Formats: sequence, C-alpha cells, structure tokens
Amino acid sequence: MIAIDANIINKYIHGLESMLVPMGANIKFNSLYRDRFPQDDLLIASLMNGQADGKFIIGMSESTFMFVSQVLQVPNFNDLEMKRSFLQEIGNMVMGHAIAKYQQSGVNANFIEINCYDSTQTAPDFLKRAQCLSVGLTINEKHPLMIYFILGDDYRKYQMMKKVSYVKDQLSV
Repeated sequence: MIAIDANIINKYIHGLESMLVPMGANIKFNSLYRDRFPQDDLLIASLMNGQADGKFIIGMSESTFMFVSQVLQVPNFNDLEMKRSFLQEIGNMVMGHAIAKYQQSGVNANFIEINCYDSTQTAPDFLKRAQCLSVGLTINEKHPLMIYFILGDDYRKYQMMKKVSYVKDQLSV
C-alpha cells in the first residue's frame, strides 16, 4: 500500500471532469487545504482500496448540486428519495470514470462502496474528525465543489502531511 499521491488525486479529478466536461461544464482548480473536514450540504463518499485506500468524498452545496443536475440534463426532483438516488448516481459515474483513468495509468484501485449524506442523513463523526487533503474546484466559475481525500490511520496521516507541498506542486488541474 502507498500513501496517496498526486497521480491518485489527479485521476479521481479527471474522472469527475470526464463526466462533466463533455456536457459543457468547465472545471477549474481553486484551492488545496490540509486538515479541512467536510462542511458541505451534500456529501458523496466513496471507499477506495487497492494501491491507495481511504474515503474520497465529493462535497457540494445545494445550488452546485442543482447546477450539476442541469449539466447532466436531469429534471427537477419531486422528492428526497429521487434526490438521494441521483446523488448516488453521481458517485457511481465519477467512480466509474475514475476507475477507467486508474486502469489506463496502471494504478490498481477499486471502489467498494458509496454513501451519500444530506441534511436528513448526517455524515458519521469520524468523517468530521478525519485528517484529509481537500481540493477545491469551481464549475463554470461560480459553483464550488470540494473533493476530500481522507486517509485513515496515523501512518498515512503522517505521509499525507509530509507530501502536501509536493502534491500541490504536482496537481495538473
């Protein structure tokens, strides 16, 4: 197992891009934080294992979610279950595109579960206490979206903190 690196992060972000850019969205890198935990209205958490492991979380506001829905040409949601179902589908699409990117570059990675959290379904406390590397993106210059790369144990936490400056210099978005 290796500590998370820029290649792992870039491939996940490129998975998101390969889903949204063909539909007309423009995604820009905005920021990089260490030790920031998810505060967003909506969270899509994917558990990854393989060459790198941990939780990869997409966080967004309600307005960014509605914009992504429009970009993907999904009609308005009639109820909470439809909204949750589409959150899950966004996670599945990003996961599928990211896996393809990992395979193309020879990285062994598998996503083994997706969980979605909203105002009625609160994220577990461990997510709020987790050490993470947070990449801030902006869609079409006004819709913020965060991707949190959370590593579970002390060794990986130490490795992440040691590599933050290296990763920032290596990001290609």
